[in-house]
Amino acid sequence: MSTLKPKHIKLYHASNVIKRVEDIYFPGPRKTCDFGPGFYLTDNSKIAEEWICFDNSPIINIYDYEVNSADILYLKEEEYIRVVVGCRSQRYRVNFKSNIIHGMIANDRIDRAMPSFLDGTIGDKCLMALLSLGFLGAQYMFREHSGALKYLDSYELRAFSLSDAINRKHHKRAMINDQYRNLVRKNYSKQKYVEDYLTLGDYSEI
Repeated sequence: MSTLKPKHIKLYHASNVIKRVEDIYFPGPRKTCDFGPGFYLTDNSKIAEEWICFDNSPIINIYDYEVNSADILYLKEEEYIRVVVGCRSQRYRVNFKSNIIHGMIANDRIDRAMPSFLDGTIGDKCLMALLSLGFLGAQYMFREHSGALKYLDSYELRAFSLSDAINRKHHKRAMINDQYRNLVRKNYSKQKYVEDYLTLGDYSEI
């Protein structure tokens, strides 16, 4: 009888310091991140490099995560919008039971798109399309310490790698800006608007 080996994946966190797991501050100082306060990682090292490329001493911390799907809330599209709008706007509460939240990484135009949704200019389908520009992949947010997360290593972005990350980030930003206006003008059917989300009240994980 064979037993399945646990699945391990590498996750990356952008910082300006080496962060061993025991040094991670929970729940985190910022309440208005995509999924609220917590420790954010991605399984894509290139995306992590682009997150931190503006820093003077960018460091990428690498972790091993032994995946347990029972600990993870995988956000579907409508859930994702409710969670991000609630956490970003603080207009209703977002309540999680799971320790780890998994969902799309919004591009850095979120600070432009979110106000347009909150003032009723655009609907949720348009908001999702705008935040999806750039195809940045998924992020994992740990709300609390997890024994399944182990520190492996860190590396600093040197001159060439840093320049490459900056160029990638600028290229994506230019592409997103080119497409942004067309998506705002696009006709979407059966959208929900901010008042629909506010009417639903607090979000609670089932």
